[in-house]
Order: sequence, then C-alpha cells, then structure tokens
Amino acid sequence: MENAIEVSRLTKQYRIRSTDKRGFFRRRVTCGEAVRTALRDVSFNVKTGECLGVIGLNGSGKSTLLKILAGVVHGTEGSVRLSGRCAALLELGAAFHPEFTGIENIELFMLLQGFSEKETKRLLPEILSFAELGEKIKEPVKSYSSGQYVRLAFAAATAVRPDILLVDEALSV
Repeated sequence: MENAIEVSRLTKQYRIRSTDKRGFFRRRVTCGEAVRTALRDVSFNVKTGECLGVIGLNGSGKSTLLKILAGVVHGTEGSVRLSGRCAALLELGAAFHPEFTGIENIELFMLLQGFSEKETKRLLPEILSFAELGEKIKEPVKSYSSGQYVRLAFAAATAVRPDILLVDEALSV
C-alpha cells in the first residue's frame, strides 16, 4: 500500500527576537534572541486509507506539524511528502475573509484549491446543502457563529474530495 504522507526527520525551530522595553513594574527587561524548537526529528508514514491522530499537551507542536503538512509553513530540517490533493481545516478564522459572504468565501477557497469557475458552480449546491446555512450564506462570515463557520469550512474542504484531510481543533466547536 502506498504512503499518503511521509515525514522524515522533521524539525521546526522558530527564532524569537525580543526588543528593548520596560517591564510591567518599570524594571528593565533583558532582550536578545532565542530559538524555540516546536518539533524535533519527527518521522512517520501514513498509508493511503489510514487515519492518524496526534495527541499532546498544549505547546507540544501538534498545530505546527499540521501547518507544515498543509504547506502553510516549512520545516527547518527534514522532509515531508504528500501524495494527492490535500485540504486543511486548521485554525478557526484562518481560511475565510470575514467581510466576504459565505458564497464568496467558497468561491475564493475553490479558486485557491485550483478549481475552475465551472467546477465550483458544479460543486456549490453540494457545499450549500451540507452547510445548511440557508439565507445566512449571503451574509458576511463575520456574522456567523463559530459552529456555522466551521460547518461551512468543512463543507467546502470536503467537497474538493481531498486525498488527505488535515483537521486541527476546528471541529472541537
């Protein structure tokens, strides 16, 4: 069976730069640069048809790993290979523009996924049916509840029929 995801010796580090400033009680705050390691030497494979859950404490690198798999950020070292189309539901609020209506956001999302206007129009009824937002779909998504927002995002992401679906805490809503 072919691997859908291959991660080899993945490391992600962030440089944290602090600036000279005064602390809360007017004491001088020491400044400088630090390196924070979010992931260190992570390797795994997920075969086509398998599911993988990543469990860990807050700050342990789960979201960072998913962002790297989705191509939002890059690892510092190591390699990642995905086979097929990937869709991601990562941070609530990251996928859609708050001023755009639900329909406008679907159209933008589909465009970014590489779908033509014709393909988007073909898939739109399925997305709208699953989202069950009725006339709300014509309003800016900033007026949506968190549940409505995630339902719309999930409907759009799954309509593209991805080979790989990455889901972060969005479904906890």
